[in-house]
Amino acid sequence: MRRLLLLLLLAFAFIGSVAHAQGTYTAASCGYHDVNACINNDSSGSCSPNRHTAVNGDTVIIPACPSTTVGGANTWTSTLKITAAITLEGKGVGNTVLIDHLDKSGCIGAPIIQMAPSGTAGWRITGFTIWAATTDSGFCTEHLGVVGGSHSFRIDHIEFDDDGKNGATGGDDAITPDGDLWGVIDHVTCYSARRRCVLAHARAWNGSSQGDGSWAQGDSMGAFGNPTNVVASGAAVYMENNTCSQSTPNGGSNCFACEWGSRCVIRFSTMSTVGSHGPETTNRSVRSMEVYDNTLNMTGTSGGVAIDVRGGTAMIFDNTTITPSYGNMVNLSYYRCNQTSQGCSSYPTWGECNGTSSWDQGQYPCLDGIGRGAGGLINRSSSVWPNEARDPVYVWGNNNNGATNPPIDAYPAGSGPTQFVANQDYYNSTASFDGASGVGVGTLASRPSTCTTGVGYWANDQGNWNQSGSGGQGELFVCTAANTWTRYYVPYTYPHPLTNGTVAAAPAPPTSLSAVVN
Repeated sequence: MRRLLLLLLLAFAFIGSVAHAQGTYTAASCGYHDVNACINNDSSGSCSPNRHTAVNGDTVIIPACPSTTVGGANTWTSTLKITAAITLEGKGVGNTVLIDHLDKSGCIGAPIIQMAPSGTAGWRITGFTIWAATTDSGFCTEHLGVVGGSHSFRIDHIEFDDDGKNGATGGDDAITPDGDLWGVIDHVTCYSARRRCVLAHARAWNGSSQGDGSWAQGDSMGAFGNPTNVVASGAAVYMENNTCSQSTPNGGSNCFACEWGSRCVIRFSTMSTVGSHGPETTNRSVRSMEVYDNTLNMTGTSGGVAIDVRGGTAMIFDNTTITPSYGNMVNLSYYRCNQTSQGCSSYPTWGECNGTSSWDQGQYPCLDGIGRGAGGLINRSSSVWPNEARDPVYVWGNNNNGATNPPIDAYPAGSGPTQFVANQDYYNSTASFDGASGVGVGTLASRPSTCTTGVGYWANDQGNWNQSGSGGQGELFVCTAANTWTRYYVPYTYPHPLTNGTVAAAPAPPTSLSAVVN
């Protein structure tokens, strides 16, 4: 009996050691084969203390290599594929430079790094520069590809020199997270002529495909969520404290863009534009967007839209443009509309929302439209309106080059059927707020006692979510019934909890074991 119990204890200890078989490995150089030797046991490279096949929890260090001369050891022509939840760490922006010289022709999808661990474990990529040396003439690949189901990933302190700085050439998006990912992208700098810094998808959300699973679940916005919230707080891709500089931005390549059921939070960053995709081609629309406390600065092209939402729900507040180049501050648009004179169109899979497509409920509302939320999980072989709930867009406190509370440009507009309606599907801030329409801003004590169902009020003296030590607070209350205010939305903790430098650890081995020997 004693021997059996001792063997069991040893077995538990062994299992624990296997679960935590993790360590720190340093590549001999910035060369592809040396880094790959620490991750995929590449026999052509060298790693200290030894070549290794990475496991969850490992840290792999890439040494300093500041050269931007193409052809050196830090010039990569193959994709580094990572399938374990590790930390990949360089020696800092500008100190560790990886030159992306992969063949980008033919839209083949050729990132310099592909992060694709399975499971929900946390991982991190940090501390280096990716410098573009190959032109992507089709504008259809990326530098850093991220897929999988991590619910605590972090990408931080990385600089992407694409085609906008220091002679780099390119045309790639910087980061393309996809799958069922929750986490944060922070302190990333993107220099580009017109490509995106982050293009977020959620095609595998909740085990489904093509974004359908995300549209079949309730909201996950903020830390409180609206009354239909069935998803954990933090279930989104958070983008904070980032800088995106585009020399020639255009409407198709926003600095930060979201589609395919993605849930995006873009905050405390500086960029030219923010955008999204609706249910166009075979896409599902962006599911939700939270865009707040950002500075938008456009150079070059004028007349653009600062923040463009093409479906789903959103919270857009306290953003500021600092150049007169923007035609509109916030644009709400839906392209499957029934006004061909304004550019509306029919799209594969969904058709046109004109009262004939069974994906829609007549010609209003439309699939994944502005101010729509969770519905049923669709079957793409059988077109049925998924009964998507009304989930309004709220906009307040924005400033367009000195103009406070700028109007929302709702597209399509004018005559003909309308796919979304003010003070029903979307609400904008109102300077003289009396609780009848729009969104008010002020102290909680100043909130009107009477209100119309659906209107919002941002109580700017409430909440404690902003832990940065600077900037304001606030909580959004919505009138959920006549003269009844309900706390509806509180932003998620800022800075994001993952920015403390750690990622989620593997489960610990059992502790407090004891044996009784008779």
